[in-house]
Amino acid sequence: MAARLGASRVILTDVEPLLPGLEKNVEANGLGNRAEVSRLVWGSDELPSRVQELGRVVDLVLMSDVFFDAVETAALGKILKSVCGEETVVWAACEVRPWTGYCLNQLVSQGFELVELLSHLSDDFGNISVFRLVPLAQGSVSEKE
Repeated sequence: MAARLGASRVILTDVEPLLPGLEKNVEANGLGNRAEVSRLVWGSDELPSRVQELGRVVDLVLMSDVFFDAVETAALGKILKSVCGEETVVWAACEVRPWTGYCLNQLVSQGFELVELLSHLSDDFGNISVFRLVPLAQGSVSEKE
């Protein structure tokens, strides 16, 4: 979506078995010149090669339905901290499930501030929430807005 909306470079990440689906989507939407697909293992020190090549942090992180296990979320927090800089914006959308709170608490314990956006999606799509995550080192969201 970000590439379709004009982002100059997009890195789509997932676990190895799901990469072919991402690659097909990039090809089907004619975005091969702006979007690349890369494996990402949460908690690993290995970042996608393009992020390493740029030698800088990313501008925007969009996550969808990633809160399913608190231990895995701790590993996600490690990756987020390694790519988030002063200006990075992080958004996460998910279906709220019984374990979602445990996952979010894991990110809070790692130094992220969470701001839940008011959403009207729940009426039509189930219990969907959208969150902005801000590493506390970046300062409070309320201080910036």
